[in-house]
Amino acid sequence: MAAGLELLPLEKLSVPDETPHLTLCVGLLKKSAFETLVEQVAQFPVAAIVPVLSDHTAVKSDTLHSMMSRLRTKALVSMKQSRRTRLTEILPAQPFLEVLNDTKGDFRVLFEKCDPLAFPGKFPPMPERITLFIGPEGGFSGEEIQSAQAQFIPILNLGPSRLKAETAAVAAIASLLARLEKTP
Repeated sequence: MAAGLELLPLEKLSVPDETPHLTLCVGLLKKSAFETLVEQVAQFPVAAIVPVLSDHTAVKSDTLHSMMSRLRTKALVSMKQSRRTRLTEILPAQPFLEVLNDTKGDFRVLFEKCDPLAFPGKFPPMPERITLFIGPEGGFSGEEIQSAQAQFIPILNLGPSRLKAETAAVAAIASLLARLEKTP
């Protein structure tokens, strides 16, 4: 830079919020699987990831506390690589039923190996807030699925393949965003 040269901004631009505000609630996974999930999911417009403690969670929640810094770093690196403007927040782990109750105002979808006719209805026009639920390895328990159904949460199938949770998360996000974009 030349001596005495001063640069001034012409205008201040703000980056609009990504719509919709998308939260991924995923069963707590083993360290390497959870890191892979964060790396992949942070490339999408996902506002937050909530590790969920479900009936089939095999990992202890205290393991997550030691991983939080690394997961946040993975999210930051993925955000930069995909040229996103918003960082995916990694929130503290919560029990499944607590997350269900905390997200009542959102458009919610639970992805689970199920009858593909479980949600024959149409998707709403682009909602402001969406919460996706992906189970841990082994899926959600029957009780958890019943709790979701009692709150009229659509349960969708990702097809005949048996997917790892981290792969299912990516497929679910891509599938849902594509469906919502096509909704008139």
